[in-house]
This record gives sequence, C-alpha cells and structure tokens, in this order.
Amino acid sequence: MNYKEDQKQLKTYRLSGMRLKALKMMKSGIRLSELKGLRLGLGTSLRTRISELRAMGYDIQDEFIKHGDVKFKEYFMAVA
Repeated sequence: MNYKEDQKQLKTYRLSGMRLKALKMMKSGIRLSELKGLRLGLGTSLRTRISELRAMGYDIQDEFIKHGDVKFKEYFMAVA
C-alpha cells in the first residue's frame, strides 16, 4: 500500500483492558503518570499503553512535571 507522507498507517490493537481504562480516564480529564496509573490499577506499563493508543490514532499529549527534585511525565488528552 502506498501512503502519502503526511498519513500514517494506524495500528490495530484491541481497545480493551488497560488501554480502554487509560483512554476513558484521560477522556474524562484525568492526567496520568506512571505512579498515578499504578495507583489507579493500570499496571506497570502505562508508557506502553500510551504508545499503543497513539499508534491507534488517539491524540495523547504529554508534559514533564517537576515536583521538588523529581521530574516525571504526565499524559493527557485535550478535553473539549
């Protein structure tokens, strides 16, 4: 298949389990970090789930947050 340069072929993962739970949380306005995801029952591989959701075409943003000497990344979706 030929694709234009500005179009990406989207991956086809099943939208279930931890992917679906993380997506619902972010769509409701919750910002997720690795630690927050672990506390909310999303398991230890939030970065992988975020990567898979992005590959499926979801517009998930991220931002580095600094809390004292600790710096971590939070993932979120723009809520309209």
